[in-house]
Amino acid sequence: MHHRLDPLTMAAVGLAVASVSSSAPLIAYAAAPALAIAFWRTFLAAGVLGPFALVRRRAELRDMVTGDRRREARYSVLAGLALAVHFATWMPSAQLTSVATATALVATQPVWQGLLALAQGRRLRPVMWLGIGIAVAGAVLATGADLGTSSRAIVGDLLALAGGWRPPCTPGSASGPAPH
Repeated sequence: MHHRLDPLTMAAVGLAVASVSSSAPLIAYAAAPALAIAFWRTFLAAGVLGPFALVRRRAELRDMVTGDRRREARYSVLAGLALAVHFATWMPSAQLTSVATATALVATQPVWQGLLALAQGRRLRPVMWLGIGIAVAGAVLATGADLGTSSRAIVGDLLALAGGWRPPCTPGSASGPAPH
C-alpha cells in the first residue's frame, strides 16, 4: 500500500533533516560549553514535544506512572540516560576533533550493536557483518588523519566512539535507539 505524504509532513521531515545535519557544525563552533548545549538542546526539545505527548498520549503516560506500564517507564528512563550519556560524550567530541570525524565515529553505533549481539550469543547474517565492516572501514578512513594531529583530537575521537555505544533497548535485543 502506498501512502501519500502531505506537504506539512514533507516540510517537517525537511526541517528535521536540516536540523540534524547542521547540529554538529553548530556545536563545534558554539562559544558555550558542550554540556550546556546538550542540556539546553534536550530541555528545549522536551518543552516542545512534551505538551503534544501530554495531549495525545495522556492515558499511556498515566499508565506508565500508576498502572500496568511501569516496565516501559523504566525503559524510558534508561533510554533517557543513554541519550544523556550520548550527548555528554558526542557534543564535547565535536569541539575537540573535526566535525567529520566526530560524526563518523558516533555513527559507528551498528558496530557496537553487532558486537553486543555476538556477546549475547546471537548470530548475525553475513550481510550484516559486511555492513558493519564497511562502517568500520569508513570510520577508519574518516578518522585516520587524527592519529598524528594532537592528543586533544584523540580525546575527541574516543568521546565520539563512546557516544556511538548504546546498550540494547531491551534485554536480548540487538537494536538500540536510532542515531540522532
